[in-house]
Amino acid sequence: MLKKILQDMYIDPDLLAELDEEQKQLLFCKMREEQIRRWKDWESETSEEKKQSLFKSSKPRRLTGRVNVSFLHGADGNPWTWVMGEHPDDKSLDEILEAETHSKADTLAKRKLQEMTMGESPSATPKLILQNHCDDTRSTASLSTTKSMPFAELLRSKPAAASGTGEGKDDMQNLEQRLSKQIYLSLKLERDRTKEKAAEEHKTIEDAWRQQEKMSKLVEEERRSLAKSAREIWSNSLSRLQTQSQTVSASGRGEGVVGSATLPIPHRSSRGGNYKNLGKDRPEMPSNREAIVKWFQEVEEPRSAALDPTTGCIATWFHGIIDRDATEALLQDKPSGSYLIRVSDKIWGYAISFKSKTRCKHFLIDAGDNGYQFFGLYHVLHASLVDLVKYHEVNPLCVNSQDFLKHPVGQLRDVPDYDGLFKAIPDLSEDSYL
Repeated sequence: MLKKILQDMYIDPDLLAELDEEQKQLLFCKMREEQIRRWKDWESETSEEKKQSLFKSSKPRRLTGRVNVSFLHGADGNPWTWVMGEHPDDKSLDEILEAETHSKADTLAKRKLQEMTMGESPSATPKLILQNHCDDTRSTASLSTTKSMPFAELLRSKPAAASGTGEGKDDMQNLEQRLSKQIYLSLKLERDRTKEKAAEEHKTIEDAWRQQEKMSKLVEEERRSLAKSAREIWSNSLSRLQTQSQTVSASGRGEGVVGSATLPIPHRSSRGGNYKNLGKDRPEMPSNREAIVKWFQEVEEPRSAALDPTTGCIATWFHGIIDRDATEALLQDKPSGSYLIRVSDKIWGYAISFKSKTRCKHFLIDAGDNGYQFFGLYHVLHASLVDLVKYHEVNPLCVNSQDFLKHPVGQLRDVPDYDGLFKAIPDLSEDSYL
């Protein structure tokens, strides 16, 4: 299974969910090593000329039905560009906005003065005019203190304005300038308030971005730390397992420990049968429950995988095809060190579920032709599940941990959860039920 994952550089999400956190980290390191290995192989096999040709950017093809953009060219033949503010005659942005505000105020003043002169709003005042062009009531209120004479009163006090004499024209111009000034002040105040609001929004966005950047750096540091820790654990596990794989535990516990990765699986059943290489025609993962039952009956049952060799009965810790929730329910009230082995519905193999001091841990066990070992890691290869259990009764499940298999958890129901899994159910031991 691991070879297939490294070949495709892909792992099924459901299978990934079954892996423990440590297994995920180490599998990530192994996939990264495979990527580097492939890159080095590609570099050694590919000529320098071919590399350059691969990385050269080809000329983009002209797409039909698209609008082509042509640029104005200067005297030097290059596209003409203008950088605002570089020319001596260029105005600054504030100067441009100031001139635009003055122009807009003059235009509005002329328009309103013309409307009022024609009698459309004879009772209007400059204050009312400002209100029509400033939505902000506070800015309008700040201008209300300006001493101004109502426009209608000015018209009555200046009869020459209507006769078209020079003095009337001057008065109208003065009134227009006064009205333009008040409109300009309102527009400027509104522009300043908009500028302040934009500055506040920019500050808010800037603070949010900096906070997000800070969190991203923390996540990146944590990710790097996890990757570094995984590499160290993987390196330590290799050196440690090289020593442990040659060790046979004393006092009868280590008799089943297998130190050779090529040790053939002994026949533990009188049924015999040739179960070698039966997985060649199987898919990489089981498709349904029926496929798992068929695999178990054809491959695992002849191996006596679920039997305790000392009693000839089904081992206490063996369970059928049950999911994680059901497994954790069985282990919920059990002491630390409790465990069971169940038939996995994700791979052609098993899952060992262990109750630690803090939570339930699940490790996939790959059932290959040569033996049983934890999925995705370079653990010791065992001839049987019984040997694997005995080995981890004295050796921790993970490097640098204190997780030892201590208390096997049996069945809770009268009908065992492996009912229907065997062709012929072997004898049940008294310890198979709790």
